[in-house]
Amino acid sequence: MWAVIPVAGSGTRLRPHTYTSPKPLFSVAGQPIIGHILDQLVSLGIRQIILVVGKMGEHIVEYVQHRGDFAAVVSVEQKEPLGIGHAISLVRSVVHDDPILVVYGDTIFQADLHPVVNSVEEGILGIKQVDDPHHFGVVVEENGRVTRLVEKPEGFVSDRAIVGVNFLRDSGWLFKCLDKLIAEDRRTWGEFQLTDALQLMVEQGAHLTTFPVEEWFDCGT
Repeated sequence: MWAVIPVAGSGTRLRPHTYTSPKPLFSVAGQPIIGHILDQLVSLGIRQIILVVGKMGEHIVEYVQHRGDFAAVVSVEQKEPLGIGHAISLVRSVVHDDPILVVYGDTIFQADLHPVVNSVEEGILGIKQVDDPHHFGVVVEENGRVTRLVEKPEGFVSDRAIVGVNFLRDSGWLFKCLDKLIAEDRRTWGEFQLTDALQLMVEQGAHLTTFPVEEWFDCGT
């Protein structure tokens, strides 16, 4: 299994600080944001990690390598800011069809992921109920199964936000859906969204479920 962390965002909402340092290296509670994420991955026994990097990404790669927690640290460059979905699509040549745990690079969270990564489900998405869901991708779930996903809905769809911790057992299925979005230039809010690719999987019959993330701190602002 691979952990995939997209960290290519420019951090525009944190300027001017992100002019000189990438957001994942900002210190929160004593260590960089990405350090908290790595702690969670290490506790799971994950030893292979892919960083999708952009501007100043070499500093993030250096930090991860210096920690020495992983047997394989692979970096893939996202040359254009085309969204999380596009970023994830770039790792296919490394991952192939292996299971992946996708963790957004500006997300600090605490959750027991052992049942998640050991599950036989095709995909499990971390969620949290929020007061203002229009800032996030959200899910609708019926009888324990995800039936709809919408990225930053303008009207109310659900108050269950996708926190950015997603496990996909069949990554090949996800990559095919991402390829379809990109080939058809299907963008939401100007970018290729992982949420839209997951929705395609649902429409094609994928059985996706959710798990609660009680402690979630979005470090976007």
